[in-house]
Amino acid sequence: MDLDYDFLRKHSHSNNDYQIAYNRGKFAMDHNDFEGALVDFSQSIDLNAAFEPAYEMKLHCLSKLKRFEAAIPIAEKLCVLNPKSDKRIFDLGMCQFKTENYEKAKICFLKTIDLNPNNFWAYFRKGECNHKLKLKYEAFFDFTKCIELDSDYFGSYFIRGQVRGELFDEIGAINDFRIVLNKMPDDSLTIFNMGVSYFNLRNKEKAQFFLKKALNQGIMQAKPLLEQMESFK
Repeated sequence: MDLDYDFLRKHSHSNNDYQIAYNRGKFAMDHNDFEGALVDFSQSIDLNAAFEPAYEMKLHCLSKLKRFEAAIPIAEKLCVLNPKSDKRIFDLGMCQFKTENYEKAKICFLKTIDLNPNNFWAYFRKGECNHKLKLKYEAFFDFTKCIELDSDYFGSYFIRGQVRGELFDEIGAINDFRIVLNKMPDDSLTIFNMGVSYFNLRNKEKAQFFLKKALNQGIMQAKPLLEQMESFK
């Protein structure tokens, strides 16, 4: 950190202006001092409880520091200040998602979609919630919607392929994984999942091809499957 920044941190905290506290927090963020920025944005909020930008930056700092439990009440306050903002509700959903509260996160993503029906990431995160909650058909439809909204984002195909495998639609899973591999031919997780799908179809030749490739890339879960295939006819 430079001398000007150290001087500002030491000598400017006595000022009781919420805007100055906010600006000081922004300066701290520019120097990657998220702990210091938290102090400043908290002071700005104490001085003006309706100053939305300070809450927004405090949420950003807590997210950067991966303090998602502490971020939840800040995200909730932002929703109160701006209840019609799909971004605010989505951010609250992400805090819930990061704390593995998938039911509450899903509710937020549903509200986000109500406000913005074409919000790709709301569908994607809702799909992840449904997948975590083992609501496989709901997850399948979420990721299908994601593909409709953005056919170039290959994460949607990958997770939909996983869901299809869990629904015993191995052919559909293979089709999704193939789309990913056409774009990212060396993606080890997709190669492994492709091998698992062929394993479940008892297609020994293709399963061995993909699982050996995955094992060579360090995916050790492939090894017991390759050993089991010795009994395949």
